[in-house]
Amino acid sequence: MKFEESKKLQNRFLYNLKKLTDRGAVEWFRKDSDPELVFCLYEDDIFVFELHDGTEENLNPFDKTHGVTVKVRNHSLIWLEGLDDWELILSLVKHSKTDNQKLANAKQSVLKSLVCSMDASLEQQN
Repeated sequence: MKFEESKKLQNRFLYNLKKLTDRGAVEWFRKDSDPELVFCLYEDDIFVFELHDGTEENLNPFDKTHGVTVKVRNHSLIWLEGLDDWELILSLVKHSKTDNQKLANAKQSVLKSLVCSMDASLEQQN
């Protein structure tokens, strides 16, 4: 995939997340033990955002952040301070609330959905 096409998809991903967040269609969480990780639950996917400040320290989303990466299925996306959409990505990760139990439930739900989908696929093949 060419760089320009990849950049356009990254921008669409971010702006779609913003719209879905505004509509309440996604949930944002983090864990007490890993405040530098922000989890975004959208339907049957969990996107894991990692906040970076240039050190190995754990970050709180409200501390000074210089970079954000996210794992989206088999892709990694990155935003750096001072570049396009920096303020938007920061505003989105700040939607996260610390709720270990809701996050655990969301992860369990996503896994259950995946396994049920696999079961259905295997049943169709029989």
